[in-house]
Amino acid sequence: MSEGSSTPPPSSVPSLAPRRLVAACVAGLLLLFVGLALYQAARKSETYDEPMYILSGYSYLVTGDLSFNREHPPLAKYLIAAGIVLADPNKVVGETDLDAPATVMAAPARTASKAW
Repeated sequence: MSEGSSTPPPSSVPSLAPRRLVAACVAGLLLLFVGLALYQAARKSETYDEPMYILSGYSYLVTGDLSFNREHPPLAKYLIAAGIVLADPNKVVGETDLDAPATVMAAPARTASKAW
């Protein structure tokens, strides 16, 4: 190699292969995380305290009394209740008006079977 040459020797040029490998691993792990999170969100049921937050938010919005559930600040509960009120789930189901609050599932009354 001549002394007037401005190109460095090939061994001192950094390779882009390790950077691409790291970027590919990070992207793969991120995709794996998103996939697993979506899968689990679709498969798992609600947590044990979600119905209580729904009921307390609806109670806060309807009655204005904040003493029902004081575990957390009420903003998220108000937002949940606002969605329930906007959806108006008690409007009409089939031919029957529901009197129950939105957190109660409507089920037809069971009749006793006479055949044993």
